[in-house]
Amino acid sequence: MNKGYIKIIFSLLSMLICMSDNILASEDTPEVSALRKYSLRSKARRNAALRKLIPHNISPYELYEQNIHLLCTKSKEIKKATKLMDEAVTFLQKYATITRNFCLYNRFENDVFLYFSKYSNPDVGKLEFKIPVPDAYEDIINLLWNPNGIHNFCSDFVSGKFVRVYDPSLAIMQHRYINNAQSTQGYVYFLAKKVDVSEDKTIIAMASANINDRNPSNKKYKNEIVKSANSFKIDIDSEDDIRNGNLIKMFINLSGFVIKKEDTHIDITHIDSIECNCPNVPWWYIQRAKAIKMLDFSKLQQLFDAE
Repeated sequence: MNKGYIKIIFSLLSMLICMSDNILASEDTPEVSALRKYSLRSKARRNAALRKLIPHNISPYELYEQNIHLLCTKSKEIKKATKLMDEAVTFLQKYATITRNFCLYNRFENDVFLYFSKYSNPDVGKLEFKIPVPDAYEDIINLLWNPNGIHNFCSDFVSGKFVRVYDPSLAIMQHRYINNAQSTQGYVYFLAKKVDVSEDKTIIAMASANINDRNPSNKKYKNEIVKSANSFKIDIDSEDDIRNGNLIKMFINLSGFVIKKEDTHIDITHIDSIECNCPNVPWWYIQRAKAIKMLDFSKLQQLFDAE
């Protein structure tokens, strides 16, 4: 079922609920009041069921079970991966919280704010926006954790997959992207960790490490934010197009999300610092491209709009 059809269903359901509410408003007997409450509960249940039809809306544990064959059992590697991503989570929280080191890049419609760091190298972007559907909290987490979840709102995304899993909330993933204007493809390997801080706050952090994917390029990558990533050395059995050097390799210094559920909405802060491997390209052009890529995530507002 495509997103357009889902939204049509949402609209029809909303119209029916509004019509019934208008009729019931004329009489406010205990029976009518009970019926109105039932109507609202039914609407919430229907909307929750329809959200489950969004592609790639699968729980993290279900994803883990689907990829259990990729489970790593090496205790030293698991320990290093855990330490690395604990550091990444700490930095993500830091960048999400501080304001003094960021400059407003632009304010967009629907209260979407995009900032970039003032003086830091590497460049760090911060996107802040709200989703006015607090009941969609779990669904949003499902999409952002799923390697293919951004298919729903990112036009240059090609595919994603788990490469290695350590536990239901810690894994190595691969993303592939395409530049349609230049007909070029890129890819990135990164570690990802999901932390349930509380019942209404979740952090998803991502960072690239010193991963040998057999790419023939001699370029050396160094994580300038999560330093422990540089000593995390593992081999990945990559695909032929990567081994043959047909794809552009990208590198994530730090990326991720802080997702906070409030009474009337969900606050999302997206942090992103990525090495695009674009030599001889002006910094302002790269920053503009990064801004466009980050803004894709604000499309979650339309995907989970008020129903």
